[in-house]
Amino acid sequence: MKTELETQSAANAPVLKVVLAYDEVSSGKLGKELCDRLVRHLGPGSELQLVPWSLSVLRVPEILQAAVTVASGASLIIVAAGLAELSVAAVCRIRRLIKHRRNSDGALVVLIHGAPQASLALVHVCALLQQAAREAGMAFFWQMTEHSERRSSYPLVAIHERATRHSALLDSIVQRT
Repeated sequence: MKTELETQSAANAPVLKVVLAYDEVSSGKLGKELCDRLVRHLGPGSELQLVPWSLSVLRVPEILQAAVTVASGASLIIVAAGLAELSVAAVCRIRRLIKHRRNSDGALVVLIHGAPQASLALVHVCALLQQAAREAGMAFFWQMTEHSERRSSYPLVAIHERATRHSALLDSIVQRT
């Protein structure tokens, strides 16, 4: 599987494959806005293939495994969540999303919302995720955002609905096995 920007054979337009893990709709919205800016930067005809996953859904082992499979082909993995949601267990699930990506291109982008003060928890989360990205051969970027920065005009209901549909579909697949 290709893990860098791919080109469509017919139109030669760049395709940006992204996995977005978020804790709440407003966080997912922030991640989607970043994707939209990147696609605009890539130029006309560029396409975004976004697969959103709620961090709460990734607690189910079978769903996490499905997300790992999807993430293996993504150029970019974005985590958008509050610092309180990035527990040790959540960080372990995020590490699993990228662990198998050794020696591959791509980037892990972490958008953390909350108070912009440095804290031991923030340093710990960023250090663990940066180490995981490095081990997977990925670039690592992170940004702290305040709640006022998270408001914009893009309706994220569609992303949340799609994530809900993925959850229902995966639940039915898991129940069949």
